[in-house]
Amino acid sequence: MSKSDSIPRVLIVDESRMARTMLARQIRNYYAFREEANGELAWQALLVDPTIRVVVCSLSMPLLNGDALLERMRASALSRLAQMPILLVVGDDTEAVARAKSHGATEFIDRQALADELLPRLDAILGITAEDIAARATDATTQGEDNTEPAESTEKTENIENTEKEKEAPVRTEKADLPGVMSKMAL
Repeated sequence: MSKSDSIPRVLIVDESRMARTMLARQIRNYYAFREEANGELAWQALLVDPTIRVVVCSLSMPLLNGDALLERMRASALSRLAQMPILLVVGDDTEAVARAKSHGATEFIDRQALADELLPRLDAILGITAEDIAARATDATTQGEDNTEPAESTEKTENIENTEKEKEAPVRTEKADLPGVMSKMAL
């Protein structure tokens, strides 16, 4: 089993792309993750991706809200889904929290405290030990900012290669190979 296979995978479910990005940014150095925009897509992802170990989900979403997703998971014939930990991101709606508790939510996290509490809550849910957390902190300080450089340099290299390929490509002056399609030069 490779190192990436041993990293727990988190499913992030929120209708807001910004919220999903913020959540992913907080955990990306520690957990593998997958994002979905609504409960129905999340349900489909859970059915086909057995590597997901925990769900971080908003209560209010289109198509299938957090409550309905939670109910579906708890009623599932697949034991991995019925027993999977679910961390619900909630606001000030105490009635929704009470309803989600009755449906079997594992944990709740207030949207206002998300930045401070998400990683410790995931660690607790997944049973990450203090030694693992210390090792993770050591790895992060050892690597420093090296995590972002390869992606940037790869992107720059690809842009340079694409520019060079465009220069080398033969220029068609009238029509492209497809009938009725004009080339860049002709346009």
